[in-house]
Amino acid sequence: MFTRLKFKPHSQGLESILGELERPIMEVLWKQGEASVTEVEAQLQGASAYTTLKTVMERLERKGYLSRVKEGRAFRDRATLSREQLEGRASRGVIEGLLDAFGSTALTQFADVVLENPQRLEQLRKMLEALPETNQTETNQTETNQTDLTAENSK
Repeated sequence: MFTRLKFKPHSQGLESILGELERPIMEVLWKQGEASVTEVEAQLQGASAYTTLKTVMERLERKGYLSRVKEGRAFRDRATLSREQLEGRASRGVIEGLLDAFGSTALTQFADVVLENPQRLEQLRKMLEALPETNQTETNQTETNQTDLTAENSK
């Protein structure tokens, strides 16, 4: 299945979760749909040796990012996730990791970061408004229950 993502906080974009060769390999596969090691090597214009690319692609398969199909004597590889799916999985994994490790402190810091940037705040507002009615109803019911409990505790 998929391995837990390692996050490099000082890197940008996919570099924060993929290795130095993993990202360009994935870029080739996202662009072409599928490719053999030889085709990836040609696309990367010999930036790495065939055996190095083969090893990295085998690791990507073990991590669950590639699927391999034997075609003759070679394998053809295909990305199992789109770029957007990988970015989403990475973002979610980082956020869940922070919340698991730091709980409300991480949530408070997240809120502070959003509040510091008007565009992010507006984006979050739009996302919250777009939530399905059932989630909004549950949220409103929770707020009502909390208000009721507060009122009862003050009696």
